[in-house]
Amino acid sequence: TELQRDMEEFMLLTAKNAVENNDNIIGVGAYFEPYAFVQEQETYNFYVYNNNGNAKQSYALEYASYANEPYYTEAMAADNVIFTDPYTDETSGVLMVTAAKPIIINGIKQGVLTVDISIDRISSINAELAEYPSMIYSVAKEDGTIIYHSKNDSFIGQNLSATFANPEDEQKAMISIENYIPISFVAKDSDNVKSYRFFY
Repeated sequence: TELQRDMEEFMLLTAKNAVENNDNIIGVGAYFEPYAFVQEQETYNFYVYNNNGNAKQSYALEYASYANEPYYTEAMAADNVIFTDPYTDETSGVLMVTAAKPIIINGIKQGVLTVDISIDRISSINAELAEYPSMIYSVAKEDGTIIYHSKNDSFIGQNLSATFANPEDEQKAMISIENYIPISFVAKDSDNVKSYRFFY
């Protein structure tokens, strides 16, 4: 229908603009449930990715190729944005995470929107914080899985518990993360070195 064509054009244009104008975004995708986007077509999806500064498009994957992927199953089970655990993209070899959100139309989940983000791009923050050489920062998911660590790549994919010597301190941090409550306290790290910890 004309409405579907307009929706498709809008989604593709938005995805292409995001990929071409944001160096942190590797790709943007939309993946629908069978017959959800076009009633006469079982599978509808697309993926727009950055190819040397230009947006390229791929699509026509079979539903089975994404139906059981973590970005799809976790987003379909959620009501808001989820982040996958860090993984290495098979095609590019880039370490990344995927942010995914369910597509909800008239209260029904019809599919998933995804944004692939390079973890290496997060490290660009290091340059901005060069005047604070003792500062260590990390980015973690709601469940405590570390997506990025500024000083120790071996922590990526591990739980925040790996960075604490004391389980009580880890518990304070997890309560802060799970409830979106900023907190700061002094804690020993996994090497028993005391430091100030800030969670936002």
